Amino acid sequence: NTGIGASVSIKIGIGDSIAQTEITNTGYGFTVGEQLTIAGIPTNISAATNFTPATFTVTETSDDKFAGWSLGKFQILDDFSDEFNGSKTQFTITENNTPVSIEVTPGSPISLDDVLLVFINDVLQKPGVAYQFNGGTQIKFTEAPPLGSSLQILFYRGTDADVGTAEAVETIKKGDIITINSPPSDRSILTQNPRTIRETVSRDTLQTTIYKGQGITAAKTPLRPVTWRKQSNDKIVDGAKISKARALYAGQIFPATRIINDVATTDTVVYGESGIIGFTKTEDPNTASFGVKIVDTDKDNTGFGTTGFTNPYKSISGVTMEGDHGVIVGVGSTAKGLQFEFSIPSNSVLRDNDFGGFTETGIGTGDFFLVSRSNIGSGVTAMSSNGSSIVGITTIAVDGVFQVSDIT
Repeated sequence: NTGIGASVSIKIGIGDSIAQTEITNTGYGFTVGEQLTIAGIPTNISAATNFTPATFTVTETSDDKFAGWSLGKFQILDDFSDEFNGSKTQFTITENNTPVSIEVTPGSPISLDDVLLVFINDVLQKPGVAYQFNGGTQIKFTEAPPLGSSLQILFYRGTDADVGTAEAVETIKKGDIITINSPPSDRSILTQNPRTIRETVSRDTLQTTIYKGQGITAAKTPLRPVTWRKQSNDKIVDGAKISKARALYAGQIFPATRIINDVATTDTVVYGESGIIGFTKTEDPNTASFGVKIVDTDKDNTGFGTTGFTNPYKSISGVTMEGDHGVIVGVGSTAKGLQFEFSIPSNSVLRDNDFGGFTETGIGTGDFFLVSRSNIGSGVTAMSSNGSSIVGITTIAVDGVFQVSDIT
């Protein structure tokens, strides 16, 4: 038996025979020819050995057929409506301000006309009529979108199995210079004059300024070498200023400091000798938290000139920095220890709001601090705030590490 759920209502007639039946639930999963009997045990004491249970035979079944469809995924691309000026018709497709090249593999049945949904002023634009898109990074409208028009552009990805994403390292960019050279095998084809790149159409296609000079040929062979020169000066391309800046030239500055007190595995605060400025204000954008790496520079250091060791380190993310720096304008001593008077100079950058707006130090009881370039004393032993352990020993004036026991 394969089916379940069938039920029947029976009316008993004269002689305890079945007079009438009514199928109340046809159930499901039955096959033609399958025989069904009524479940249960007869309770009529008059039933004899000639009792025959009721049997029902499945003579036909009904099947439902359906198909399920999944629309798939849409990828939201950048809105470039700020480039609409009533005359420009060609635009670069980007995502998160990075050009996106949409391509199909050779022989694929996918039509590039159908992979974009473009809305201008909330009106769906018809591909091939309102705009042309043949793949790559460029979309060209038949008529220039008016200034102030709104835009929404979606890329239909289908399912994850339909579309793959690959990132290419940016090399050639808008504003660079390219020269198509003479092929080594045929010097009769002249080297072209340098020209400026206007757009990167796709991974392997460029659009340059209009060229009518020497070296033009319709022949696809032989292949010709290309000379590429990075943009060295800011320039105007298609009416827009193109900066020579590129990610390759971004500064790689990693501020460093030395830890001035021991660090236990359970500690959540680490004290360094440098101020907070070098860590939080080195490069834009300024950030509230970042990652740091604590390196043990003495571990496994077996001698000068050794190259076969590796300094152990611990990487920590989500770190915040606090601190300040200034000058000591007064020094005193008591039976309990040294007294320092801290001051943040009036011309200190720390007084600027962009750098914290400090008017006085934020140091507190229990904090560690470093004194340097002092010119009094001949060395001291610095104790912890409760006097139970040595924090540091100074041998030059009072240069060294101290811990705050009290501040007023």
